[in-house]
Amino acid sequence: MKRRLFLLGLLGLGAVLWKGGFGFLATERSVTWRFPVRHGEIRRLELQLWAQGTLVKREQLETPAGLLAEPVSRLALERGPHRALATLWSAGGGEPLVLTQDFDPGTDPDIVLSFASRRP
Repeated sequence: MKRRLFLLGLLGLGAVLWKGGFGFLATERSVTWRFPVRHGEIRRLELQLWAQGTLVKREQLETPAGLLAEPVSRLALERGPHRALATLWSAGGGEPLVLTQDFDPGTDPDIVLSFASRRP
């Protein structure tokens, strides 16, 4: 009986660590980017996610016809402070729109970064 309890305890610990170790380990997350401009106006964008001064993920998208939907990034993130940086180039050209946001993903598997109130 003790052997079975020990084995079940090990399996339980393995499941907890596999699912993220109570949020202390990096887990797969979905990051949705919401911008203060219409999707169709964006022709090019660069998305960056930073953690403690280290670049975690960088994506570049070229969209000659404009974005069709909000971009979504999938990556493993730990709890703690992060910074999101988005650079958008519009159809009209000119200077790009640069947006930043600090966030903490906590234990949430789906993160929405809304820059709607951050337009200069």
